[in-house]
Amino acid sequence: MVKSFADYHLVGGESKMVSLSSRIQVSKPARLVAAGCLVFLVYLLYCYHKLPQEGGEDGGQVVKQEEAEQDSGVPVVPAKQVRVDVYYEVLCPDSRYFVQHELWPAYQKLGDALDVRLWPYGKATTQKLSGGGYEFQCQHGEEECEGNIWHACTARHVRKQWNKLSMVECMIDDNYNAAGVAATCAKANDVDLGKISTCATGDEGRELHALAGEDTNLLQPKVSFIPTIKLDGSQGSQKAILKNFLKEVCKVYFDKYEERLSGCP
Repeated sequence: MVKSFADYHLVGGESKMVSLSSRIQVSKPARLVAAGCLVFLVYLLYCYHKLPQEGGEDGGQVVKQEEAEQDSGVPVVPAKQVRVDVYYEVLCPDSRYFVQHELWPAYQKLGDALDVRLWPYGKATTQKLSGGGYEFQCQHGEEECEGNIWHACTARHVRKQWNKLSMVECMIDDNYNAAGVAATCAKANDVDLGKISTCATGDEGRELHALAGEDTNLLQPKVSFIPTIKLDGSQGSQKAILKNFLKEVCKVYFDKYEERLSGCP
């Protein structure tokens, strides 16, 4: 077997093979430093793998929800909700008060734990015409019918509930010029008015108004006061709901899920 010069150490004129461990002498402190560096490197690798990654189980959860919402076109909503049906008319002072002082403030506290459905119709009447289409009579006149239709189209075409309710709260403040106030409130809430306007000035809006009337007329007990509110399908105590909506909806949530909802008093 051929051996290189590096494999021999000459002692007393004779060649002797020297092992690698004999040739390389490492001090104890150096060995400790090397071991410490190795442990530190392993620790860094461990920490890196524990960091939240995009699309991971921790930090990526919000990203995944946003991506899912964008991909599907459907907002990601909480699993636990209370459904709120609001039967109102846009020129009714009591309806305006409820939306601005009860519904919107409660939604600001509870968010999408509330699944709000809007039925802008009130005490209107609908006549289906033989040639197609509808004729409406609203409690506060033709302007209210037009405003109801703009609200119905907003409820249909604004996807995010926050923007939808914020826009409705804005519009109902002064709904005598429905198209004008819709444009102003859409701009303030970063809402695209295109689909809403097409709906409100076409057949779709009138169809939505008629559908709101059908749902309103199905109320049991029959509607006697506007606004009328249903919580998870029940009218409950309308006096209590209209006086302190937040308190009543929180009670329904607690009874339903046996837990207190964040934002409740």
